[in-house]
Amino acid sequence: DLTKSLLASAGVPIPEGRVVTSPDDAWEAAQDIGLPVVVKPIDGNHGRGVFINLYTQQEIEAAYAVAINEGSEVLVERHIIGDEHRLLVVGNKVVAAAKGETVWITGDGKHTVLELIQIQINSDPRRGTTEECPLNPVRIDSAVELELARQKLTGDSIPAVDQKVLIQSNGNVAFDVTDLVHPEVAHQVALAARVVGLEIAGIDLVAQDISKPLESQNAAIVEVNAGPGLLMHLKPASGTPQPVGEEIANHLFPPGYDFRIPIVGISGNSGRTIVAEMVAHFMRLTNVHVGLSTSSGLYFGSRTIKQTSSSHWENARRTLQNRAIEVAVLENDNASLLLEGLAYDQCQVGVVLNIDPLKLFPEHNISEEDQLFNVVRTQ
Repeated sequence: DLTKSLLASAGVPIPEGRVVTSPDDAWEAAQDIGLPVVVKPIDGNHGRGVFINLYTQQEIEAAYAVAINEGSEVLVERHIIGDEHRLLVVGNKVVAAAKGETVWITGDGKHTVLELIQIQINSDPRRGTTEECPLNPVRIDSAVELELARQKLTGDSIPAVDQKVLIQSNGNVAFDVTDLVHPEVAHQVALAARVVGLEIAGIDLVAQDISKPLESQNAAIVEVNAGPGLLMHLKPASGTPQPVGEEIANHLFPPGYDFRIPIVGISGNSGRTIVAEMVAHFMRLTNVHVGLSTSSGLYFGSRTIKQTSSSHWENARRTLQNRAIEVAVLENDNASLLLEGLAYDQCQVGVVLNIDPLKLFPEHNISEEDQLFNVVRTQ
């Protein structure tokens, strides 16, 4: 897919793989790539429909049948040995990292696999369905059934005393390892986010040791997420909580940065439009993107947005909401000031032109010249 192509072109290590269209195609792709493989939906989430370390045709075809129901297409990839990790990138910097762990039960010769899951795993207070719980409860789904079948077990089987039974080999990414991330790993993860065009991203990678470079252990980046979850970093199952919310806020709104743009407000009874257009023209000569709202139209740069009268609150607000605008020149007619108010709290330059003492607004209790002056001065 496009993401993998972009990452590969930038030299980021990724597992070999391709999209498949049928169970037979999945098996053919697995043979071409080399066993074992991973079968997963190309656009799934929360690890649903992901099957790893598959060796046999039966396993791969069964995994395809589940994965296709979890996404629009199915991907077969080379299996990477190691643990799943999620690294959060904010503004070209890794700010948090979490590791997944395998989940096991130990047989006692009395209880079934299902019962042992409840006794030994789901009884953990860190597991639950609410946002307060960093780990999800384990349930017998198709992935767990496949893992048990490999061990010749089912949910109703009773493991022998001290028999170790693998329940989940992926997921459970909630163990903080931020302080262990190797600088080279952090660099490649940040590069992956930048190549895809994301300022905030969750990068999934599989590695045996996050404290070592990826190439030295045949590790790889397996997924780039545009909407990463934060709970695993804010409330990890173990380790230090990371201030990821603060990192995101500081990236979007850097401390000490002035987010206001210069505003020129122009009011009066006549001459407003020509003065506003002149001011906007001179501002454009300084190579800034100017938003201009006048009675003759609304303009963003050299582009006309609206030809009808625009010297009122709504179009001033539209101008100020446009993130591309660097300077705003806003014409305010007197009636609009009275009826709608201003779209801004203050302007850097206020221009008042040609106040006509005869054009008052007695219907709005503006019946004297001084009162009209007070209205136009509010900008």
